[in-house]
Amino acid sequence: MRMRSMLVALLTIQTVKVCEVDSLGSYARYKLKGRGVVVCSRLTKMKENEHVDVVFNQNGQRIGEGGKDLASYSGLHAASRVSIATYDNWHDVKGEARDRLWKFIKGKFNLEDHEMKGTLQDIGEKWREFKNRLTRFYITPFKDQLELLRKPPKVYEKYISQEDWDKFVKSRLTDEFQAGCRLLNWKECQALERIT
Repeated sequence: MRMRSMLVALLTIQTVKVCEVDSLGSYARYKLKGRGVVVCSRLTKMKENEHVDVVFNQNGQRIGEGGKDLASYSGLHAASRVSIATYDNWHDVKGEARDRLWKFIKGKFNLEDHEMKGTLQDIGEKWREFKNRLTRFYITPFKDQLELLRKPPKVYEKYISQEDWDKFVKSRLTDEFQAGCRLLNWKECQALERIT
């Protein structure tokens, strides 16, 4: 029961929204209350020859400040450097795109080549979470109000081009995708029932 109440509290906190309306009275964008977009200003302002050390524990998990910085920087690149419209899933992101991501990460962190796989998997998870967040908070609630889906969310405007946003919204509003969402929601409800 405790797990379920914690999950309900978490979902409640994440879905609180504040409507922002421009001076003409038209819809501007919904904003989530929270910390906002990760910008990693300290890392992005570092000089070329500066690198952050990342410490790993005996289980291979990143720890300490370097580990936190790498996680944040990975999330930043997941949102800003991997197109939400070009790729359907992380397995489609191959070759040059992955090499570019690794180059950006290696440019800021002291990492060995054998750490590439885990780092790119982390970016993939963050990219999937980013797409999920866009769908849950900015598309699904407004699927019956298409005029509200014309522009990307203000908080992500500098990461998402208008063309990518249009393709992404279109893909999320297909009957096939919506049917998959209903199936996943049903499975999640069943899992919650088993937990409690």
